[in-house]
Amino acid sequence: MASVSGVTSVLSKIGTTGKAKAIKGFGLGGLLTAGFCLFDFAEVPKAFKLDHNKKGEKVEGTNWKSGCNEILKSIPKCAQMLILPAVITAAAAGAGPIAATLGGLAALAAPMGGYALLDKLLPHEEEEIKQICQEKGIDISSPQGTLA
Repeated sequence: MASVSGVTSVLSKIGTTGKAKAIKGFGLGGLLTAGFCLFDFAEVPKAFKLDHNKKGEKVEGTNWKSGCNEILKSIPKCAQMLILPAVITAAAAGAGPIAATLGGLAALAAPMGGYALLDKLLPHEEEEIKQICQEKGIDISSPQGTLA
């Protein structure tokens, strides 16, 4: 019964004063982790310029499919960097000072761990295409994409 009242307490705080605490708790750590989204989205223009697709076929002009896939892969990586600290901070806000301190530390560390996990699950298009082309024996280092 105590865990239900604890969850209810956290949820009620998220509804009113918890929003202000969550926004305030987002602070420097949230801005720092959100800044990493810029680095992830910096890979998007490269994906539109890739010369090959995931089948190893040569693509003429703009590679729309790879570019859109890169955008779709970057969104969850960045969303977790913004949402995870706010959720952890809001959950720890109703707890005691020790739990709140540990929650603050977790709010700083969790987005980096989450990003590393998502980066392994959702690698950049350039890396995937390079791997596929190497497996098929296509040399993508040369402009013509000749077979190795």
